[in-house]
Amino acid sequence: MTTTVPPSSLSQRLIERRWAILAWLAFAALTVVLFVNNAIRVGKLAVEIELLKREHQQLVHQNEVLRSTIIRLESPERITVVAQTRLGMVSASSAPVRIPAASTRREP
Repeated sequence: MTTTVPPSSLSQRLIERRWAILAWLAFAALTVVLFVNNAIRVGKLAVEIELLKREHQQLVHQNEVLRSTIIRLESPERITVVAQTRLGMVSASSAPVRIPAASTRREP
């Protein structure tokens, strides 16, 4: 005995199967698009990280140069030369005399 399926039921199952296949294909396509988009974004972030590392190294180098300039400008020898040549100052022949501060305490 063979059972006969009505043609409307057979075409209905065929349509459902087609929609299911279409849904799976859409899901797979969306997954591939998201994966590729993620890979592209990761690549861009890696490039940006490298640029930021280079910029950091340049700033560290510039900071070291500025520190050495500060050390050179703050040296006592340089300050003495500038004071004598530009400002016309002379070295003291004796040490400065310290004057004690007046007492602000009152005796009763």
